[in-house]
Amino acid sequence: MLAATTITNFRTAVTFFIGTFINPFTLILITLSVLYFLYGVSKYFRPNPSDSDKKEARLVMLWGVVGLFAIVAMWGLVQIVQNTFDFDNLGFNKLPDSTLTPPPTQ
Repeated sequence: MLAATTITNFRTAVTFFIGTFINPFTLILITLSVLYFLYGVSKYFRPNPSDSDKKEARLVMLWGVVGLFAIVAMWGLVQIVQNTFDFDNLGFNKLPDSTLTPPPTQ
């Protein structure tokens, strides 16, 4: 269960947005792109495909790879921006830090 998030400034807003929306959405797109590529592979290796089926399957595989490359490249750019401006996308998935101070001595 995620801890309650308080957005207090721009940094926490961007961190929350990246951790909550961008990263899961990117993983979904990567999964869809790989499945599309595998769909093309399955069309290509079907028994007795015609030349037009093979050509269509090659295009499906090509666009699956192009889509995967584009998604990973954009995810890389998000990570570069995130590291450049020191946004911590794991900050909202961590347990709150508890600073234990020793009791005062008398």
